[in-house]
Amino acid sequence: MKINFITGAYPPLRCGIGDFVSRLAGEVARLGHVTQVITAKKAHSQDGPVDVRPIMDDWRPGRLGGLLKVLDREKPDIVNLHYPSQEFGRFSAVDGLPWLWRMRRLAPLALTIHEYSSFTRLGRFRIALMARSANHIIVPERQNLTQLASDWPRLAPRLTHIALGPTLEPAAIDPLDKADIRQEIGLTEQHVHLLTFGFVSPGKGFEYLLTAFDAIADRLPAVHLWLAADDQPAHPNYRAYHEAIRQQIEASAYRDRIHWTGYLTAEKLSQYLHLVDVVVLPYDDGASLRRTTLLNALAHGRPIISTGDLSPAAGVVVVPPQDASALAKAVDRLLANEVERHQLAEQAAQSAAVFDWTTIASQTINLFTSLGS
Repeated sequence: MKINFITGAYPPLRCGIGDFVSRLAGEVARLGHVTQVITAKKAHSQDGPVDVRPIMDDWRPGRLGGLLKVLDREKPDIVNLHYPSQEFGRFSAVDGLPWLWRMRRLAPLALTIHEYSSFTRLGRFRIALMARSANHIIVPERQNLTQLASDWPRLAPRLTHIALGPTLEPAAIDPLDKADIRQEIGLTEQHVHLLTFGFVSPGKGFEYLLTAFDAIADRLPAVHLWLAADDQPAHPNYRAYHEAIRQQIEASAYRDRIHWTGYLTAEKLSQYLHLVDVVVLPYDDGASLRRTTLLNALAHGRPIISTGDLSPAAGVVVVPPQDASALAKAVDRLLANEVERHQLAEQAAQSAAVFDWTTIASQTINLFTSLGS
């Protein structure tokens, strides 16, 4: 089968959806299928089993004709469009692609919807219009699937849940080398280390974590906080937030124990995830299994503190969103209980086993095959 994935971003562009498509396309290729990826020119082609086509200067509606020409020339057996993307923008060439593609009665188009519940009413309507024209809709997160089916009942027969998987391959670390690696990346044996990671953008709860850290830092002088985070996307809407976080760090009496690393390579980030004591992910709207940061923390077998309803994801201590006091109490309790941290780490590793990439790729291929038959 020849599969064409369309994504607004792809490595080395920093995007969780782009990272997911990269892993999925690679796994599908290893199962023996021809895989191509159409993405932004700012990405680049890579060595490996996936044929990456970084051809889109931008995604303005006027680019739809060029995108269709590429698909016509490649003649894929199925097209898999991943939506949304910061790169696409609010109105883009891909908005009309499912409708035009289906009108021409070409290969099936599967639309993978990564976000829905967080959109405005207009945004949800726009997604629903795209979904109505798709041959099938994949929704990686069950809450989004449930709400989409509730809002648009006619879509329900064409909705399928296929889980996301972790996008960060855990680095292999010899236990004998752990002390040396900790020292190399700045994690001293005398201190206890908290870590958060991902893009610094509104909704990730960085401000509440910093407030919680200030609340515990005086009575826990050995605790350090690491922000393994990039101040991306460099979007005008986020610059004020980035500056507010910088100012909050600077104003902290414990700023010498707050370390904002900036962008880290995948290998370096994996080392941090292996070696810190607790990962903290205080999303404003609550964590869910569409969050690749959460999946990556689980895959590294770390004890996690997060927000929202995470009953399916063992290994996570849950606190209310946007509540710095509750977050501080959870950190305080977990740092005082090594046995609980060890149990959470084991539970996290067990939970991560559910998100197996071979299974995810096989389920995807089975669905694509059924659409083509």
